[in-house]
Amino acid sequence: AEGGMNDWMAEALGLNVTGVLEEVHTDKLYKLAVFVPNEHREAVREALFNAGAGWIGNYSHCSFNVEGTGTFLPREGTDPFIGKQGKLESVAETRIETVVPQSALKAAVQAMLKAHPYEEVAYDIYPMDLKGRSFGLGRVGALPEPESLDAFAERVKRAFDVPFVRAVGDGSKTVRKVAVLGGSGSRYIRHAKFAGADVFVTGDIDYHTAHDAAAMGLALIDPGHNAEKIMKPKTAQWLRERLEEKGYATEVIASQVNTEPFRLK
Repeated sequence: AEGGMNDWMAEALGLNVTGVLEEVHTDKLYKLAVFVPNEHREAVREALFNAGAGWIGNYSHCSFNVEGTGTFLPREGTDPFIGKQGKLESVAETRIETVVPQSALKAAVQAMLKAHPYEEVAYDIYPMDLKGRSFGLGRVGALPEPESLDAFAERVKRAFDVPFVRAVGDGSKTVRKVAVLGGSGSRYIRHAKFAGADVFVTGDIDYHTAHDAAAMGLALIDPGHNAEKIMKPKTAQWLRERLEEKGYATEVIASQVNTEPFRLK
């Protein structure tokens, strides 16, 4: 989930996230084109944009607009917004084209139809052979500045509020690109290596996985599975914000119970 556990862990480490560790879903892209009488084109465009259409990377409100002439002949049983039954009409219209991700397609079409003045709306939807947003497990990102593995291990301890970490690799090794995965990530060391990570932060690393990582030149930092406790204050804050947006005066309390099952002796 975007904005969930792995984003929180990456944020706590100060990473500039560039992608996911393992892609599990891509939001397909569609091109939506609709023909609108000129005096209503702004309202229809805004309805599309407000429904999630028109995003290309970090650019919003993206569209292409071409003016032309639309023709139609209202038949018996119609109630045309422009023109009369039985009379061929020519109307100055704009063809609005925009990009819509699959996740927003239904909402965008519904918003467009609601804002459009015509009884029967002429529009086209085309699948695009372009990759949309990727969703997946873990995160990959870069540190603001390179640092040694030992210095990074201290960063992990501070970020996740843990008394110790287990490290695999030369402590003087310089690390910049980091992969992070909450929970138990032993089986994703090859994903981290393939992503070009210098170090992989995850929990529950076993003996043989540590040897495999060392052999492939991938450093590991294991803060323990319980590092996921970072979700308690983060989830509480998320809930507070959503409740406040809806006008609820509901108290949200993050649990202070220590769920770490291990003790150091």
